[in-house]
Amino acid sequence: MDWKNLYRKTEDLLQTYKNKAKLIVTSVLHCAAPCTAMGIPVVLIAKNQENINRFSAIKGIIPIYTYDDLKNNRINFNPKSLNIEDLKQYMLQNLKLSTLKEMGEKIDENKLMQIRHNIQYYKAY
Repeated sequence: MDWKNLYRKTEDLLQTYKNKAKLIVTSVLHCAAPCTAMGIPVVLIAKNQENINRFSAIKGIIPIYTYDDLKNNRINFNPKSLNIEDLKQYMLQNLKLSTLKEMGEKIDENKLMQIRHNIQYYKAY
């Protein structure tokens, strides 16, 4: 499949999530992250320790469950939709300042460090 068709299929899938999904149960970060950003409740189940490590980018935003949690009925299958608009703004500010810095512009380094701190230690639940 060429990249244009793959891109189109991806857009279609994201639109389906946005327009139809009431809850996402997945073990895939690339599904969980955009759905969380769209305000769709997500249950993320890590397959193994490697997944738990890879999911660190979303830790603090949504709970990361394990198969052990699933076997022992410790998963909340009725999560609330999250409002993470402030996190989205931090991420956009980080992108803007980081890009300007890489382009040789003078930026407020303290502001950039504070924004990155806010992102790293963000807690939504």
